[in-house]
Amino acid sequence: MRYRLDQVPSAATPYPDAHYVTFTVWLTLVIAIVLLIVAARAGQRWLVLWSGLTIVACGVYFLYA
Repeated sequence: MRYRLDQVPSAATPYPDAHYVTFTVWLTLVIAIVLLIVAARAGQRWLVLWSGLTIVACGVYFLYA
């Protein structure tokens, strides 16, 4: 366990807010689009699949966030 039963967590170390998560998803979306283009030109069907699924996952996040 991280804390003892009688110990309260300190507010000096805040948890990451939604801005960090949103930035990470935007960065993932950009990388996935680049990989999709490169993979399509190179004929790598498995990378096209994974890039497409990543783009869909990012879209789902932005749809429900």
